[in-house]
Amino acid sequence: FDTTPAITGDVAHAIAWSQLGNRSDATQPGVPKAPRLVIWGDGNATTQAPVFLAWEVSISNVDQNGNGPIGRYYVDAKTGAVLTFVSDKHECGLAACTVNTHAARTGTADAAPPVLTTVTVMGWTNIGVDAYDALTNTPLPGLVLDVPGLGPVTTDAFGQITIDLSSAVNIQISALDGRHHAPMQGGSGPTGTFLVNPGVPTTIQLLASTATADESAHTNTSYWVDTANEWARSILGNSPQLDVADACVPTVNINSTCNAYYTGNTINFYLAGGSCANTAFSTVIVHEWGHGLDDRYGSISNAPGDGLSEGWGDLLGMYLVDSPNLGSGFHTAGVPRRSGDNTTMYGTQTQVHAAGQVWMGFAWRYRENLRATYGTAAAIQISNETVVGSIVANAFNQADAVREVFLADDDDGNLTNGVPHFTELSAAAIAKGLPYPGLQPAWATHTPLANTDAPRVPRIVTTTAAANTGTLAAVRLHFDAGQGYQVRNMHPNGAADTFVAMLPGRELGAVSYHIEVEHSSGFIARLPASGDYSYAVAAGSFAVFWADDLESGAVGWTHDMNATQDDWQLGTPAGKSGSSYGVAWQDPASAFSGVNCWANDLGNSTFNGAYAANVDNYLRSPVIDCSGRQGVRLRFQRWLSVEEAAYDHATVLVNGVQVWRNQQSGHTVDAGWQTVEYVIPMADDNPSVQIEWHLTSDGGLELGGWAIDDIELGESVLPPADATLSMLPEQAAQGAPMTLTVTTPFGPWPYLLAIGDDAGPLAVPGMPTLSIGGNVGVLGGSTNALGVDVVPFTAPSVPSAIGVFFYSQVLTVDPTLTSFVASNPFVNLFTATP
Repeated sequence: FDTTPAITGDVAHAIAWSQLGNRSDATQPGVPKAPRLVIWGDGNATTQAPVFLAWEVSISNVDQNGNGPIGRYYVDAKTGAVLTFVSDKHECGLAACTVNTHAARTGTADAAPPVLTTVTVMGWTNIGVDAYDALTNTPLPGLVLDVPGLGPVTTDAFGQITIDLSSAVNIQISALDGRHHAPMQGGSGPTGTFLVNPGVPTTIQLLASTATADESAHTNTSYWVDTANEWARSILGNSPQLDVADACVPTVNINSTCNAYYTGNTINFYLAGGSCANTAFSTVIVHEWGHGLDDRYGSISNAPGDGLSEGWGDLLGMYLVDSPNLGSGFHTAGVPRRSGDNTTMYGTQTQVHAAGQVWMGFAWRYRENLRATYGTAAAIQISNETVVGSIVANAFNQADAVREVFLADDDDGNLTNGVPHFTELSAAAIAKGLPYPGLQPAWATHTPLANTDAPRVPRIVTTTAAANTGTLAAVRLHFDAGQGYQVRNMHPNGAADTFVAMLPGRELGAVSYHIEVEHSSGFIARLPASGDYSYAVAAGSFAVFWADDLESGAVGWTHDMNATQDDWQLGTPAGKSGSSYGVAWQDPASAFSGVNCWANDLGNSTFNGAYAANVDNYLRSPVIDCSGRQGVRLRFQRWLSVEEAAYDHATVLVNGVQVWRNQQSGHTVDAGWQTVEYVIPMADDNPSVQIEWHLTSDGGLELGGWAIDDIELGESVLPPADATLSMLPEQAAQGAPMTLTVTTPFGPWPYLLAIGDDAGPLAVPGMPTLSIGGNVGVLGGSTNALGVDVVPFTAPSVPSAIGVFFYSQVLTVDPTLTSFVASNPFVNLFTATP
């Protein structure tokens, strides 16, 4: 409800008094009141009644005999119309009294009660796919009408508005305005003034059946932009990107021929001539609007020889009307400008429109393949979700775009074992010569292990692996736990296609590993495809060895942009705030400590505190020497507001390796300084470490960005252990030699070794909670004078022990003999074969 008045209180005061005629010279009772702005509606109406922004004007105009009105006029604050008069003068009401000041007054007659009135907007429009299709008189959905006294009202899917009218209004049509586009630009548009009487269904007719192509360019463009936007919303949701697209500015009937173009959230269409039709028709309109959709979701990629965005424009037009023909009638009636049934192969064209036919041809063949398998309804639904839905990934070339469609179709996070519609997708890619994620002889999946604060504890690695054809020959774990790379076989654990192996425990530092699945053909599937997974063991206290509170300036710090803008600034933040698409954000008003912090746009001077659209910039620390440090952790103060990672990315990197990123779904909006800490194993014993704060954004919804302060690097320091336990190796084949080692702070000292066949926990009153459970056995022992007990033994050969994880922990007493203490937990796996 718009609460901004169009007239002042003084003007409303003058209008109210103009209803009364001459002002009485008599002294008036009471104290005069200034006009006040109110929301007024007829609370006594018997049907639904409108409400108005109004000025309440108090008047008193009695003569010396007490005759005359005292009360309140309500004057429409938008139009100046007098809505009603309410008397505040209360007579005795005797039968002989002839005064009637309680009646409502408008100066002429009482206001009529409002009546629900339906208005339908019809327009002669080309709703066909060919430029030369006959015009159809069709309802125009999403058209915004300015109704006097009510303001902007939008037509529904049937081209209708239903409004409350108490008196006749004239609705004026000039430039067509829409819920999904700005007012139309260009000549020959429909105009008119249309009288609407209360309760009388009224049709606003735009154009006639004889309308020219220049005239219908207006109705065509409004209709197709609204249709395309609503269709995209049915697939992509009511996203901020499509809200930006609602401001699209269309211009028709440009004084030239044979062209249409998109730029800067505008779409532009040319007059007929030069053997070309007026270009404001059906799929050409959707094509240019499709460039805007591509732009909204990250930026337009149209490299020579690739033409991805041209392909996007074409396929959106084809998919919307479910026809392979794009721009039918551009030159000749019934002849398309381009077709999804083309023979263009990937990598054979340099001109962007010709190259784009590969992507649109892939998309159309995919839909046709689905149609042959599932029928038209399912084919449309599946291809809309997987192809149009993949636009949010913002691929930069056609090969990446194909992969994104496979990812959108995937149902288990593993492309190597195929996707639900692999047959239809791969056939379409092969037909266009496009690379695609193929089926491998063998595949594997694995959830990487996270950092841990449990020193000395072995960890279980689990992978799911299988052969698409043939059989698996081996599954192996390659790892480095600080003593160089080693290899262990992974063994089936009884669950379908599941293999397990053990990683050694570390006191502090990083463990890196990868998994190889060998197929009987010799093919090897590797996880990850290159490099290693890694995690850090970081426990104990945080011992700072490098810090910068930013109060000494930017010594050694660098910042730059990869695209559009570098707005990193060092200084005192101004506490700016804002709201974008209903998402409110607030920048800090001061540094966390001192006066300085680093931030994207501090908000000082003419800056607004927000990052810009389509930026890619970073802040990089000085080089930091971490030689000899283990279990390194990064700690800093953060105040961050950023759109969810589906669109904008805020990341922290160390030596180019990402250690944190904002969440994929849901905006990150800090309301105060946050202390954050990350384990950074890539910094362990590294003499050259740099930390980077990175920000990238798309075309819509910009928030406040990064603010950081008080950056610290520290290493983990473990307190002395009450006892330690190891049974090495963690993974051993039956009958293999093993060694049990127990240490206590001094000796000789007694201990109990508890072993169970699940991870517990086991809680016994008066004792520490142990990480063991299930079937539990207990053995006694004692360390020697040095506090060490070393016991050689062989891995058990009994069948019941094979393939079972055994969990163990040592229980002993503290030096005062007053309480029990426990060692680190330990885990072992015994296998039938090495």
